[in-house]
Amino acid sequence: MLADQLDYVVGVDPHRDAHSIGIVDVRTGAVVFEAAVRADTAGYEEALRLEQGPMRGGPAVVLALRWLAAHQDPDGKWDCDDFMKHDPADDRCDG
Repeated sequence: MLADQLDYVVGVDPHRDAHSIGIVDVRTGAVVFEAAVRADTAGYEEALRLEQGPMRGGPAVVLALRWLAAHQDPDGKWDCDDFMKHDPADDRCDG
């Protein structure tokens, strides 16, 4: 059961100008944290500072934010069909 393996689930809803972040307690289903950060370097840095808490799964938040930062176009736009264009040719991500 998921509740036996995790304390929290982290969700990120990416948009062009800002990303919404939510953390849900797996055992109760309660939203324990919500934030919005700008979709730029300063916003990612802010999100990483927000993550500095006692929750297990913190490394997953860091990895997710790094993936988002690496696959977003410079103008903040997302391309769900061609996001891998930002990857090195010999290391293409498929989602």
